[in-house]
Amino acid sequence: MPQIGLFASWFVFNGWQASTIGANNASLSFQLTMNSSVMLTAGLLGLVIGVVGGALPAFSATRLPLTVALRARG
Repeated sequence: MPQIGLFASWFVFNGWQASTIGANNASLSFQLTMNSSVMLTAGLLGLVIGVVGGALPAFSATRLPLTVALRARG
């Protein structure tokens, strides 16, 4: 399923351009380019966040007695 998010972000943001005008008419412009290394980094970062986000509650749940864990709904 993470591929859906990667391809959706590639479809939306690849080639996206933005520019700003700041003080003293200073202009800053940039263009986003989604290449394979950016997509690989984003995919791995999402995987790490998902594993850490799922592992921390799982480790805390293993410390609870079974009867307490079954009673604590909500």
